[in-house]
Amino acid sequence: MAEERFKAEDARAQLEALRQQLASSEEELASLRVLAATEQENESRLQAELEGARGRERQLAQDLEDAEAQIAALTRLLAEARPAEAGLRRAEAELRSLRDRLQDSEEKLGRTQAHGAELQTVMDAVGRERAALRAELGALRARLELLATSDARARQLAGELDRLRRENDELRRQLAAPAPARASGRGPLSS
Repeated sequence: MAEERFKAEDARAQLEALRQQLASSEEELASLRVLAATEQENESRLQAELEGARGRERQLAQDLEDAEAQIAALTRLLAEARPAEAGLRRAEAELRSLRDRLQDSEEKLGRTQAHGAELQTVMDAVGRERAALRAELGALRARLELLATSDARARQLAGELDRLRRENDELRRQLAAPAPARASGRGPLSS
């Protein structure tokens, strides 16, 4: 009897531990879902920034082409305006200005390309983190299924224990009854 009570208490303790593990796993799963949603928002934001940087890069490339076309046009004008000294100085000043703009555009293009590469690196890192989180989520789901199976088994064992206790109590009552009452009732082996 004491051994059965000890087993029952042990089963209850195990059941409670399994329930606590299940609750803990569910909390971990919820926190991982929040983390995954945050990572997905970060990924979307970084993707938008990358697209914006690519748009600026295209605009700067177009500006660069326009500046080169203007330089070519000014170079032709400069060749035609050689005899006119004043026109030459103006053209040279414009040419310097355009070269400065071209250099600024090239620097901006370089910075934009570098920023795009950085954003791509961040996107790759976010992708790896996302894959790792998915793997961890899969492991937690498997663990949760295992805990659910253990919980079901613990409930089954608890039910079996309750059934055995009822049978034990019935047998004790039958043994404790006076002999004539036992004779008229069920025997200890009948169930």
